[in-house]
Amino acid sequence: MIRILRVNELGELSVPAEVLGSVPPGTSYRLEIQGSSLILSPETTSECAQKAKRWREWAASHSPQPSQISTEALRREAIYE
Repeated sequence: MIRILRVNELGELSVPAEVLGSVPPGTSYRLEIQGSSLILSPETTSECAQKAKRWREWAASHSPQPSQISTEALRREAIYE
């Protein structure tokens, strides 16, 4: 099946629901750009889980830093000084 999609005034493409079939809301898709071709494929659960794991590892590798701003500087009155 070939469908013609048009770019809207914001430069976006919308894929009609009947083209996607019964896809639940929030489903993630991978967009590959190969020259002038766009390849859209659903992301698998394992890919999403791998991304989530990498993100958690990245977040855990950063220790929270104490604020460098003094409590005095955070007061509302200090904004107007």
